Amino acid sequence: MLLSELQFASDQRSRMDTLIRSYAAQDSKTGLNNRLFFDNQLATLLEDQEKVGAYGIVMMIRLPEFDLLRDNWGRAAAEEHYFTLINLLSTFIMRYPGALLARYHRSDFAVLLPHRTLKEADSIAGLLLKAMDALPPTRILDRDDMMHIGICAFRSGQSTAQVMEHAEAATRNAVLQGSNSWSVYDDTLPEKGRGNVRWRTLIEQMLSRGDRGCTKNLPVTRDGRCITVN
Repeated sequence: MLLSELQFASDQRSRMDTLIRSYAAQDSKTGLNNRLFFDNQLATLLEDQEKVGAYGIVMMIRLPEFDLLRDNWGRAAAEEHYFTLINLLSTFIMRYPGALLARYHRSDFAVLLPHRTLKEADSIAGLLLKAMDALPPTRILDRDDMMHIGICAFRSGQSTAQVMEHAEAATRNAVLQGSNSWSVYDDTLPEKGRGNVRWRTLIEQMLSRGDRGCTKNLPVTRDGRCITVN
């Protein structure tokens, strides 16, 4: 009798612990995994306790700011379209075994893709944007500016903070590119993904010098001067 009661109490504690952990890992607004759970899973991979040379991809997906949509269109309409995008993300990521989707911060969502390469991530990002394009049109969201994706590779030995900083930097680059796009952070090629920023600087230099006669068809030097052809 005593043994059965002890076993029952142990089972109850185990179920309660599981329930507490599940709530602690869940984002209260979306029902997805939360930032704490995501960071813990990434940290476990980076620690690579089995010494197998863990690697993979982190994708940061930036959606339209919910508060801005709510202020412009009302809570009901904003939530409807916000959760349409979240359901799209959740359904899409389920295609990839071992992938983890989490709400990371406000309208930023993080995807953990263990044992994936940058080449695979490029393909995944392209497919995700195509899936988004298939959504019904809406006047609330600009279809050409609904999603920006930052991609970075990780490997064992890095810190969680470093990996997420790289993902955030790539996401900022994607936003700077405008329209729906993705950008890849590559620490072996530090200039990759920064082309738009450099071109914007050149154009600003040209305009400040009054080179308004320069058209997009004319070649430009590195310091922003038009090359005229006689």
